[in-house]
Amino acid sequence: MLKFSLIIPVYNIEDKISKCLDSILNQSFVDFEALIIIDGSTDCSEAICKKYAEKDNRLKIFEKENGGLVSARKYGSRVAQGDYIINIDGDDYIDSGYLYEVNKIITEYNPDMIAFGYNEISNYQKNFFNKLPQGIYRDNDLECIVKSLIYDKRFRGFCGGALIATIWTKVVRAEIYKTYQNLIPDNISVGEDLLLNSHLLGHINSLYISEKCFYNYVVYDSSMMHKYNIENAKHYLDVAYELRKIDYIDGNDVNVYLLDAIISELLKIVRSSDNYLDFKEIVLNNCDINQMMFFAKKAKIKKTNIETLIKTVLIHLNSYRLVYVILNLL
Repeated sequence: MLKFSLIIPVYNIEDKISKCLDSILNQSFVDFEALIIIDGSTDCSEAICKKYAEKDNRLKIFEKENGGLVSARKYGSRVAQGDYIINIDGDDYIDSGYLYEVNKIITEYNPDMIAFGYNEISNYQKNFFNKLPQGIYRDNDLECIVKSLIYDKRFRGFCGGALIATIWTKVVRAEIYKTYQNLIPDNISVGEDLLLNSHLLGHINSLYISEKCFYNYVVYDSSMMHKYNIENAKHYLDVAYELRKIDYIDGNDVNVYLLDAIISELLKIVRSSDNYLDFKEIVLNNCDINQMMFFAKKAKIKKTNIETLIKTVLIHLNSYRLVYVILNLL
């Protein structure tokens, strides 16, 4: 049986996929399969992938109708044959020592999951790390991480969870991943990684946290997470409703999640609007945004800092004009 199955969803990234595939084939550890899921792509991405696959049989191509990122990952999990599953977005790339390091950790600790940091590649490079020391976590130590996945109360103010929420910074034992990836609704395209991680963390027995960063997340101007999309609020709400179904998730943590999400969305709307009236119309006519605001106002923050104070004040302001002015200053 193979050691690793790499799942790479591909949709219209003909100018980016080669860098991703080159980084995979450049791995110093060679016992893996790369599952390239062509998710209804209409450009030359598929042709490029097939040329790579002709030269290396570890690359396996699967075609499906367009169904979105979650759908593609589910497909990949169904055909995966490796002991562990690793997700790589087709417009990102990995460092050559990634799989070697993963194998070394598995050989020594045999964890159900490994959590890494990552490099953000934009106009400059920035590193992001998990908020806990490197090492193996089991039993009570793991339980503390699980309970602080969304909102870590040990830190001052809103600092997010103890772990980076992305699934592409995780390596997961295949049988666990396959079970819980299938619980994520296909229609969710914002916050789906946090939801999957929440399911996974509740069902693993061991977690290794690494301080190293091997994954390179490339920020493009067209990135959905950095632009306003009228559907985003609905996706955040869908994630919140799904999170509330998970037994160990604290309801207030979900409200804190929505507090951060609503401010992020409002900020995107401000930057996408021509003027205050444009901003006001979008906000007033979007019931999902108003629903997010309703839950965000219920969020109780254990400790505060200036970031939290600004966010809390913003969602309680009755003046959209003042909200618009303040967000324009951020």
